[in-house]
Amino acid sequence: MGKYLAGSTINFTHIRKSYIYVAACNSQSGVLQDMNEESEKPVVKAAAKIINELRLTPEEIEKYEECEIISDLMDEETLKSIDDEVLRKIILQMRTLHLEVRRMNYAAYIEMAKSLFGKIPNRNYVLKYHELEELSKKLNGDEIKKIREENVRDTLLNIKHVHNNIAEKKANVIRRIKMY
Repeated sequence: MGKYLAGSTINFTHIRKSYIYVAACNSQSGVLQDMNEESEKPVVKAAAKIINELRLTPEEIEKYEECEIISDLMDEETLKSIDDEVLRKIILQMRTLHLEVRRMNYAAYIEMAKSLFGKIPNRNYVLKYHELEELSKKLNGDEIKKIREENVRDTLLNIKHVHNNIAEKKANVIRRIKMY
């Protein structure tokens, strides 16, 4: 299925949940020979063309998927901040291509938001909490350690470190969302 070099160790590829066997290359003529009828399907030919054009291997799939994921995670303000116009346009196009996928997840995001906001005493408090985060940025650790009231001191110390490992924390929230 594609223009693989003779002696390639790739035996098969997985496309749309059906296994398509790679075409064998006649080393004398360099002509590709299909190993089964499945590779005659138009979708397989189109996929093979793209795989060959990109020189894509199974090991590289995750790199491409991560590019798609970061494109989906960016909000409009972030997108506007990208100084590389070509990259910004590619990401914008990727976001457009994934619009329907994101729509499919709206209900899951809403469900997760309701669940998370339901864990705090009053969902309006999250705005005050953010104000407290901003205030804590104006204090250093030594100033906080001098506070006599234990709950205030310990809470402020925890807030100072709440954004440690923020990427992991965001990933944990995303992991718990029941997406499509």
